[in-house]
Amino acid sequence: MQSLKADLAREVSRKELVEAETLVYEGRIISQSGKQTMLPGEFYFRPNTVPLEEPLPSSWLGRCYWKLTRREQHHGVKIVHTVLIACPFDGQPILSTFSHKILSREPLTIDREIACPYSQFDKNPHAFAVNQRELGL
Repeated sequence: MQSLKADLAREVSRKELVEAETLVYEGRIISQSGKQTMLPGEFYFRPNTVPLEEPLPSSWLGRCYWKLTRREQHHGVKIVHTVLIACPFDGQPILSTFSHKILSREPLTIDREIACPYSQFDKNPHAFAVNQRELGL
């Protein structure tokens, strides 16, 4: 059994991780204004745009009409939030899927366990749950 490196989930700013200014000279990092990596247990929310789709009509005539008018209609998009979290076991970044429902943002609560895809080759694969900012098995 592998031990947790973090037992608490902490929200971090996406900007300091992703938009850090880095200067590389002769293969060495000279300066960096932001944070380089996420620590185990740190997370941030990632918005995703998902197009809204209308269900197809059941009748043949309805489907033909729907195909003709579909070009003129704007169906819109829906924003779905996922979580990018550093695994509390090994610190690798894991992106939750659309099937993981975020029940609460403050404190962070996700409805089911997140399995670490990097541990599938280990002898002891691991998964963790996020409940009220606590991480656990």
